[in-house]
Amino acid sequence: LGSMYWMMGRLAEADTLQVRALELQRQLHGPKSDVYALALMSYAAFLSRRGAYSASLRAYEETIALLEAGTSSLSTGSLPGAMQSYASMLWQAGQQAKAIKVYDRLLARVEKDTTTPATGKAGTIFGVASMYHYGGRPDLARPLFDKGIAVYEAEAARMAKANPKD
Repeated sequence: LGSMYWMMGRLAEADTLQVRALELQRQLHGPKSDVYALALMSYAAFLSRRGAYSASLRAYEETIALLEAGTSSLSTGSLPGAMQSYASMLWQAGQQAKAIKVYDRLLARVEKDTTTPATGKAGTIFGVASMYHYGGRPDLARPLFDKGIAVYEAEAARMAKANPKD
């Protein structure tokens, strides 16, 4: 609802509703719950849209800490998006060294994750590579583009072996 008020230009009401929704999730599910972490991630994105970048970065940092501590599929499934959003904001804020560390952690998680499909892994890899490419770091982008292509090629070979008549 807060986002709807935001789109209608009713900014004060949007902010009030977003804060209230976040607080309700914290009260209902607890300050360390996955549900609260997802509400906090939504709030971080809201803060970013309204230009409150420092507050948004802090909210993403808290979100990531909560999701990394969680063990449910909700935590593990949401963590890459939170990390990518956070790192992207850091990059755009001129904090490239810090962003690279977050991206490195993200890529390490994706690489060892056995549950994410190849398309998800490659998509994350290509997303990071694109940020590096358009951020003026082709030295970091090129190896990742190659790695993303290798993920797709390995999946294609696996599928061809499993279904040789397709």
